[in-house]
Amino acid sequence: AKGASTVRVFTSAPAKVVVQLSRNGRRVKTVTVTASSAGLTSVKLGKLSKGRYRLLVTATRATETSLDRATLKVR
Repeated sequence: AKGASTVRVFTSAPAKVVVQLSRNGRRVKTVTVTASSAGLTSVKLGKLSKGRYRLLVTATRATETSLDRATLKVR
């Protein structure tokens, strides 16, 4: 990829957001950000090589944890 990759994550309340990237079953990168308010939060992933990545997004707030998965394709 030419530049840094960014994903946007929606949270319904302030939370700590952890994005884990996996490729071919191996964890490639883990990025943690704090969503200070509800809404969209940008997560900078940095430069990534071309290919498909599996995203595991975990948002934690107090005692609640929310989990979501997605696929990211870098061209």
